Amino acid sequence: MALARELGLKGITAKTVSPDFIDETGMTAEFDTERVGPIASQIPLQRPGRGEDIANEVGWQTSAQADHVTGMTLPVNGGWRFY
Repeated sequence: MALARELGLKGITAKTVSPDFIDETGMTAEFDTERVGPIASQIPLQRPGRGEDIANEVGWQTSAQADHVTGMTLPVNGGWRFY
């Protein structure tokens, strides 16, 4: 919020993305289905996030469609956690 307030005066928006369990990253690529299954079953969308999910949200946040959005964190988590 502090960045949004300070940078907004210059026409700059401040946004962040907060991903949760993302499959096939450097940390999770070696996880087998026995490890991923219990996690995915807790996610309302029933699957781990993918890199494209994050990229799509960042793409939207940096587009003209989001030019009046600032000072927010967007959780990209399939509904697993609520903030």
